Amino acid sequence: MNPTEVRRWEADRSGVTKTPIPGTEGVPSRQRVSYNYEHIYAELLDGYPADEWSTVSIQKLCRYEATRALINTLFGPRLIELSPDFTSTAHNAYVGPIERWLEDVSAGFDWKAAEADVDWESSFGGRAVREMYRWMKETKWRGEVIAATLGALAFALNSNSIPTTMWMLMEIIRDPSLLQAVREEVATATTTDPETGNSSFDHQKLVALPLLQSIWTETLRLRINFNIVRDVKQPILLDNCNTTVERGTLIQVPMMGAADHPASEFWAERHIRYVEGERKYVMAGHPAAYFPFGGGANICPGRQLAKHEIFATVATVVSRFDLEVLGWINPADGSPTDRAAESDLRYCGAGAMPPDRGLKIRWMRRG
Repeated sequence: MNPTEVRRWEADRSGVTKTPIPGTEGVPSRQRVSYNYEHIYAELLDGYPADEWSTVSIQKLCRYEATRALINTLFGPRLIELSPDFTSTAHNAYVGPIERWLEDVSAGFDWKAAEADVDWESSFGGRAVREMYRWMKETKWRGEVIAATLGALAFALNSNSIPTTMWMLMEIIRDPSLLQAVREEVATATTTDPETGNSSFDHQKLVALPLLQSIWTETLRLRINFNIVRDVKQPILLDNCNTTVERGTLIQVPMMGAADHPASEFWAERHIRYVEGERKYVMAGHPAAYFPFGGGANICPGRQLAKHEIFATVATVVSRFDLEVLGWINPADGSPTDRAAESDLRYCGAGAMPPDRGLKIRWMRRG
């Protein structure tokens, strides 16, 4: 999200409950950003029965349920209605379904109506997708190219957000004391709708929770790995090897650290300091050593959306379900394995490295 889009989140004072906060009743339902964002997750996960244990895989939960929620948020519900298997489609096959969806939702869409200028509507979904389509259409790009561009957006978000969500849930759920600490912290950002009795999150509080932010930062530190690519604008002399990198050269800077780095293990409170007994989130790392979203003019534009999405998913799972670990499973056949998950190095250099095996759990939705 760019600064203008971030301000839209900040400006939404209507709350997360079904009934808007007094004084904001005039805000159209579909423009209530926090309420709709929370509602999408809650609606999907509330489909699991209360007081009944179910067995699920963290990988499948994230790849299908969480991905579906994100696609509905970005693109509106019509994309998955037209292509029910979209969330399991390989990213190089996104173009066809998105092209069909664009043809469907653009037919008869009134670009002069009020819905063409709202933050979210049911045809194109979010403003960013709608404005990208409008701009590319006005500048005469072919439909296939527009679909590929929007497909790249879906791929970029899912390819990093989903593995990061997997890792955060795995680390939290397999440590009972950490799970309880996260639950207690999430409760401080939870509100109850007096009309329906349903609980929701205050998303501005949620993304600022110290422990959850520390887990997020630690997960990115360990699991994000990509090559920073830069175009050299003027000759650079590398003193240590007496070599000049000429203008126009493309250089890649890998993120992978040394194997014997002392901070090679996950520690949930690595980025926490206690001040007078109160937990505080701190980022002590040097910017040159921690850049999970890249940097400069090419920094990831979806980093704030990704954070909201991941925090909402993690908070929803830990607060709405009782959770028990059953064990690690092999991804190929689901058979049990003793070894815990490690980063899948086949994805080294491509962004978030997913776990190389699954975690099977039992869960039961709280009544």
